[in-house]
Parts: sequence; structure tokens; C-alpha cells
Amino acid sequence: MTISDEALLQAGFALPDGDAPIRDGDDAITQNARAAAAADAELGRRIATVAAATMQPIDAAASGLYQYGSNWRGLPMPTPADMPAILTGLGAVLNGDERLLVACDAPAAGTFETGTNWRGRPVGGGVSAVAVNAAVDRVRYGLARDLLQAKARRLHARTSPRAQVALVVDDYPAATLQLVLPLLAARNIPCSWALNGNAFDPGYSYARFSAGASWADIRALDPSRVEIVNHGASHADVRDVDALEAEILGSRARLRAETGQAILGWLPPGCDYPEGIRYKTAPLITDEEVYLGSEFARLVLGGHAWAGGTQRRPGDGGVITHPLDGRPVTLAGRQWLDYPDDAGVKPGGIGDRHVAAAIERGHGTILSLHACYLDGGGAPRRVTRAGFEGFLDRLAARRDAGDLDLVLLSQWHHTRITTS
Repeated sequence: MTISDEALLQAGFALPDGDAPIRDGDDAITQNARAAAAADAELGRRIATVAAATMQPIDAAASGLYQYGSNWRGLPMPTPADMPAILTGLGAVLNGDERLLVACDAPAAGTFETGTNWRGRPVGGGVSAVAVNAAVDRVRYGLARDLLQAKARRLHARTSPRAQVALVVDDYPAATLQLVLPLLAARNIPCSWALNGNAFDPGYSYARFSAGASWADIRALDPSRVEIVNHGASHADVRDVDALEAEILGSRARLRAETGQAILGWLPPGCDYPEGIRYKTAPLITDEEVYLGSEFARLVLGGHAWAGGTQRRPGDGGVITHPLDGRPVTLAGRQWLDYPDDAGVKPGGIGDRHVAAAIERGHGTILSLHACYLDGGGAPRRVTRAGFEGFLDRLAARRDAGDLDLVLLSQWHHTRITTS
């Protein structure tokens, strides 16, 4: 594209020959220098304008090729077909050059974004605004995940020749602090605690089970013995996709602020979420493709170093153990211990079978319970104190015999079990 002499004169430039006009007493060189400085300033203004609002929406009524353009000020033209005439009127000789027009090849009906950068080169085109935003978010959450995983490896990466057993308690701050943690501490057994970000807020789903406890109690815990895990903000069903970020990432931020811990991992509560992500209502989520395609998974996997998910119960095919190679086991299932009549903790019961299988296979297993179901926990009793203490004693004995390691969940996920 070239600019005519007439257009240069109109812009304030003098022609470089003997017939150049003298304006305001300046010769051609001085005049051109001033005009160039003014043009540089104008170019800077145009660049700033385009940088601030370069993307323009195209509402495609159907699939097809759509064109959009910008005028010499970088502002959008309502009718792209008028662009050549307008540029020609400014003195531009196009010679068929349409670099200022951008083609958007819309694959289907919808709203797409396109535009030009400050050099007049096309950006975007054929990509919906939703897809652009999702791509940006993928980068953002991908970077967060990478940093968290690097931190988790730095803190917890280890090797061991033994089976790895992680004990997890869910929710119920008062009973966990008063009943479970002292029993574990007496046997030097670490645990991970899946806790809600709103656990001490008015209106919390299980507020009566938080009475008598506070964030100060949680903050006083030794993170090398009790690891706090993100369990969502509210422990309530979420029906709106737009509410997921506050429920998942907002909870993690709150837990970090209140506890001072890193909050590396995620364990879902027994609740239902949009897009078929169900942990309460049958059928529970089992299809990993459905899971991975959801906003829920994007926030969970992008905002944590590791994430649990799928749950299997006794009777659905076997004992839950996992081979561990030092990399997080995404969606690792865990086994509950708090079944009625001490079924999970009695000698030879569910818990003992999982421990024995992990040792035999050289695997890891995750065992979980709710403190409210212990004697005095505030809910109808499922597990006696004597039964639970007996299970912990057997667990500690196998650790002391060198059969297994008792670890935090972040350690569990980052342990490579070595075999002879």
C-alpha cells in the first residue's frame, strides 16, 4: 500500500524537491521533522486505542466467511465493504491489498471475535468469545496447577519400599478436634482433614457440629501431622456453573488465609454439581470423560496439586488400592471406615482388609471416616471408641513392624513405592 503526494501534503509533510512549499517560515527539513514527530505521537495514540479494544464481535447468523475492518484510526467500520473507498479517499493506493480487512471463517452460527493488531495483521477469526476466554483460563489455571504441583513435589516427594496408608477425616470440626485427633496423636499417626471453607460461618450446612471450635484451633495444628484439604466452601449442592469458582477456588483461598497451610489438595464432599458431576445422587459420577469436560474439573484440577474423586464401596468389585509411582493419582478412590456396628474397624473388617491388600500388593490405600459417627460425636453412633482405638492400635503395630508407612495425603500422592 502506498500514500499519494497529495495525502502527504494534507498530513503536513513537505515534498522533497525544489518546489516544496515553505510553511510558517520553516524549510522542508524542519517542517518534515515536526510532522514526523506529530505522526509518531498520533501513531502512539492509535496503537493505544487498538490495543485497548482490538477485538470486535461478529454475529454470524450461520456458518460462512465474514469480513471486518478498521479505519486509519484503528476504530471499527460499520460496513467493511466501504473500507477500500474510505482508504482511497485518504490517499491510499490499495492495488488490491486488503490487509486491513480481517476474514472470520465462522464454523457455525454464533458470536465470534476478530480484529487487527497495531500492524494491521489479523488476529482471532473463527474463534468464539467463549472459546477465547476458556483458552485464557486454561493457561491461567494450568500455570497455577504447575506451580502447586512443583510445590507439592518439593515438600512431599519421597520413595519407600512399604505400602502407604493415608487416614482422612471429613468435616465436623468439634468432634474431630475433641475425639479423633487426640487418639491419632497418642499413636503418632498423621492424618489429612477435608474441611469446608465456610465451616465456621453463620448458616453453614453443619453449623451445630462446629460449635465449640474455631479457626484458631485449626491454625494451632501442626501441618506435618494434620494436613488441611479443600472440601469445598459450603458442603451444599451447587446448581449454577457460575457459582463453582467461589465454591472451589474461593474455599481454597479461605482455607489458606484461615489456617496458614498450603492447601495443596481437593477431596469432594457428598454433594451434586452442574454438568452431571454427582457425589450424592445416584448414579454417581464415574465417567472420566464427562468429568474432564466439566467446569468443575477445570477448577479442581487447575487449582490444586492433586484431587480425589471417584468413590467405590465394598461390594462393588473389591478392595481399593492404588499403585504409587510418585505422581498424583487423579480421582483416587478412598474407602470409608464408619459403617454401622464397627464393620469398618473391627478385626478382619473393611479397614484391616484394605491394609492387608495394600501391603500384599505394594500399593497405597486411603481410609476415611467422619468423627460425628464415633461415640459422643453428635450423630447416631456407627463406630465405638473401643473399636476405633483397636483399629488404630493394629495400624500402628504394622507401621512399627515396618510393613507400611502412615502418611499425609500429599505425601501419599507423591510417594514412589520401590520394589525389590
